[in-house]
Amino acid sequence: MLGAAALAAVVLLGGGALAVGYALRDRYEVPTADLFGTPTPPPASPSATPSPTPPPGADITGPLNLLIVGVDTREDDPTWEPHADAVTILHVPRGLKTGYLFSLPRDLVVDIPRFPRSGYGAGVPSSPTR
Repeated sequence: MLGAAALAAVVLLGGGALAVGYALRDRYEVPTADLFGTPTPPPASPSATPSPTPPPGADITGPLNLLIVGVDTREDDPTWEPHADAVTILHVPRGLKTGYLFSLPRDLVVDIPRFPRSGYGAGVPSSPTR
């Protein structure tokens, strides 16, 4: 009896979470755009005076924010899990003439050596008493 009640609770909570997820996804959908254009322009319809085809990306307007992520895969080590090696944001202002690159610090996987107890907190070297 208790197992059936727990299963029913899990199913109800899971279904509710799924419904909320779909509702939020539809409400906050992020618009997307093809920044690079199509690889081959579609054939133009014949006209009396053909107009030149603008190059791909000519219709892009600023400002733009692009997330650039470099991944360290280390394919030579089969036990290595990929990590984000570099995370940067490129901001291009409205005129599209300049850009600003911001590096975001990443978490490092490092060993923290043990320090003697100092009364302040873990990971802080003890200071001499005054």
